[in-house]
Amino acid sequence: MKPHNPLSPALSDCREVWLQPRGSDPDEPPTRFEVTASRPHRGMFLVGLDGIATLDALEAWIGSTVSVAKSSIPEAGEGELYDYEVIGLEVRTVDDAVLGRVVEVMSNAGNGVWVVHAPSDHERGKPREILIPVAGEIVKEIDLKAKVARIDPPRGLLED
Repeated sequence: MKPHNPLSPALSDCREVWLQPRGSDPDEPPTRFEVTASRPHRGMFLVGLDGIATLDALEAWIGSTVSVAKSSIPEAGEGELYDYEVIGLEVRTVDDAVLGRVVEVMSNAGNGVWVVHAPSDHERGKPREILIPVAGEIVKEIDLKAKVARIDPPRGLLED
């Protein structure tokens, strides 16, 4: 399994996961599997699941979305957040201009990058994508209760 963040401890100690096959009806509930083994390997996790013992049995689950219970992951450290907590946050500047919502968190060796979709650009017919580096000099405040993050963008960050 490939986590969004290879350093995340989410798959280290969990005892069960839920799989939602790619392309399945999103209203259909995911399938629960007991984890029989798990270990990190080259930015991924090698995971054994009860009921999937052969490559043929695995075939239907390749590309699935994997979920774990929030209660099975450790608390985030001081000043840290899990990616799932950031997805959906409204991003505003410190001057209160709405930039859009976080739709993805990309992880790299230095720091994370939020992928923010701005409101639709009618000329292009799709949302404008803004990449926000998650750095203390840029991200000034995160209010999880209000689902808002405030940033102080450096010159050039918000320009096309």
